[in-house]
Amino acid sequence: MNVEFLGDALDHWKGSLFRSLRRGDLLLDLAVEPMFSDAGFWKASAVRAYARLLGVPAERIVRHRRGLGDRDAYFEEIHHSRDLFLDPDTGVAVGARCDRKHVAPGEVARLLMAERHRVVAVYQHSGREEWPSRIRRVVRRVARKVDRPLVWSSYQSAAAAMLFFAVGTRRPLAIQAHFARELGAQARHRLCGS
Repeated sequence: MNVEFLGDALDHWKGSLFRSLRRGDLLLDLAVEPMFSDAGFWKASAVRAYARLLGVPAERIVRHRRGLGDRDAYFEEIHHSRDLFLDPDTGVAVGARCDRKHVAPGEVARLLMAERHRVVAVYQHSGREEWPSRIRRVVRRVARKVDRPLVWSSYQSAAAAMLFFAVGTRRPLAIQAHFARELGAQARHRLCGS
């Protein structure tokens, strides 16, 4: 997440998804890992605004002592025990390079494996590929890094998708069913899953 984009339409979209899932009791004790790519520019007021936009209490935004420059130490600082939202600038890295704007497939897998029954939601910005093939590539990369069957679903819009991953629960499929009920016939254009 980059402070320059705070308050854009995608932040409102993310918040809308999370509020809908909370009403349906489909996300449990959600914490937000913002992956601030410009951490030095985030004042307390900006963090509070970000939390409000996502519809989570400000204390649920994960705080770090380390920056994304030391990725292993950075991800070791995540101690939240339930569901987690990762908000990298562009999403899961599908190429060989993983920078501050991305989360690596192995990092997603490590967070999935750390807590039984956890759902990890990941923001994914659109790329040059069409959504179904891009989502499948991301899912394949994450699935290679876990040692149990990966359960997943996604909700895609024109500019972004929200991916929901789990290894110890089938809750991503309940999330998909929830949005299918919300969207009706349009669900086939917006949703997919395992």
